[in-house]
Amino acid sequence: MTDAVSHLLPGLKPLGACENFDALVGLCAGVAAGKKAPADAHRTGAAAGVDAGCTDSLVAFFLEAARRAVPTEALTAALNSVLPGERARNIASIAAEGQPFIASALSAVASGPDELVDVSWTRVGTAAAGSERPRAGGDPRYTVTLTTRRADGSAAPVQFIASLEQLNDLVASLKAAVHQVELDAPAL
Repeated sequence: MTDAVSHLLPGLKPLGACENFDALVGLCAGVAAGKKAPADAHRTGAAAGVDAGCTDSLVAFFLEAARRAVPTEALTAALNSVLPGERARNIASIAAEGQPFIASALSAVASGPDELVDVSWTRVGTAAAGSERPRAGGDPRYTVTLTTRRADGSAAPVQFIASLEQLNDLVASLKAAVHQVELDAPAL
């Protein structure tokens, strides 16, 4: 069991004796899946004698269990330390059933765009002069490789071939972006 999941366990103790347990657990799972509003879980929890901290802990438990892909058996064992057996199994079962959906949703919102980590280029030769731009010797061509790091830590190279004019346009666009970031920096 990971620390991120096990540190939530003490906050779940009030679920051991709360009324309307199944409805509350289902509602908290819906909040974790993004289908229900946290305020609904808080209201249902309050009616069942459970404070907002407990319902928030349960939502976080579902999210962390999905994010870390904790197996049902490990969830059940951990929950047994703070809840009666049947309730521990119920929560672990719901957490395991929702893991694929919640993990997918977390990945979609947490990953964001890839991070640029390296740029390299090499001259690959010249292209034959076209009829619209006749030029002795042809236009130089370059292979540009942008290496990005994905949310999972893996590297993803993206390669393209560009002419000198296209590279100049790319550099001009990047310089304009840097200038805009510098102008916006004091506002941040």
